[in-house]
Order: sequence, then C-alpha cells, then structure tokens
Amino acid sequence: MAALANLALVSGALQGDCGGIFPVAEQGNAYGLIEAGVGPEFLPGFQENAAGGADVNAILAGIEKGDIKALYLAGCNPLIEFPESARWKAALPKLELLVVQDILASELTAMASVVLPAATGAEKSGSVTALDGRVSTLHKAVDAPGEARPDLAILADLFTSLSGKPAPSEATLRGQMAEHSQPFVPAAGRLQGATPALATRPPRNCNC
Repeated sequence: MAALANLALVSGALQGDCGGIFPVAEQGNAYGLIEAGVGPEFLPGFQENAAGGADVNAILAGIEKGDIKALYLAGCNPLIEFPESARWKAALPKLELLVVQDILASELTAMASVVLPAATGAEKSGSVTALDGRVSTLHKAVDAPGEARPDLAILADLFTSLSGKPAPSEATLRGQMAEHSQPFVPAAGRLQGATPALATRPPRNCNC
C-alpha cells in the first residue's frame, strides 16, 4: 500500500479532483455496499459515521478475546478472503452463534450455526454501482434453486422478526438511498475516472 501511495504521488495522480488510487474489489458491487453504509467509517451516502464501528481486524480481535459472541457473515468468507485466515479459522469456533448467508457450501458454512442460502446475481433483481458512481440495473433471469432467496428478502424477514415492524419495500429503500447520494452523477470528493493530459506532438514534415 505504501508503494502504491508513493507511485500515485510521484506520478501526479493525486492532483485535482479526478485522480487517486482506485481499489478493484473481487465483488462487483463492493463500492455500492460501501455507499449504502455497509462499513465502519461511513453511513449511507458516505456520510461520516461519528460513532465509528469495528473493522475486520477489530472484529477478529473481539472474537479472540470473547467480547464478540455472535457474527453474521453475508456473502463473505474470511477463511479465504481475509488476511490471517489461520487466525479466523481458530477464532470462529469460539463464537456462540455464527450465521452464514451465501450462495455456495464451503468450509465456512460447515462451521456455521445457521446457514441462509442466498440467490446469485442472475437469480435476483437489484443494481451494481461502479467506482465512478454509475449504477447498472440487474434483472432476474432465472428462479433461485431450492430454498435460496435474494439477500433483500432474507434481510427483510430478519428485520421484521427482530423489530416487529413491517419490512420497507424495495422502492422505499431505493428512495432513501437516493436522498443521500446522486448515483448517476459523481459528486465532489467521490471517486471519478482520471483523464490524463496528453501533450500534442507537432506533425512531422514528410515528403513520402
């Protein structure tokens, strides 16, 4: 990371509002999740989270110390996606409750107290947010197999069970997210594609 930061500095990539270091995540909608508030640093729409939250390292340490007794993992496998996978493998059995929401069976689902089968991208509707803020709509192509369901349906039922309130509709959720961000128009301070300024060479004289 230090080498990447140095490269960005010496190449001038951090000048102005359009440069920077652009993380390319394994998951296609990682940026959309962060914009929706799924992260310790920000609330939806990249609003600053003054209260803060625990990042991956703090969560792992909390499990090891016994401070964290329950963990809900949705579309995330720390045994293969996070650093120090051996520590995670040793720490997860210490939990009293491990809920795993994913599309495939794995070593992680075998360790889980509860497994919630989720639908893949082709089996649900939704959207994907690119690094520059553009939103692409997903349309359901096929039905999910067995008991698999879209993530929103699973989370909506969980919300209703825990709160006793009716789950908000997808349209309501989209409207609330739109109030905090402008998904189709990159705003100041957000990641934007950088266009380098290229010098124009004068034409060469040619007698051919």
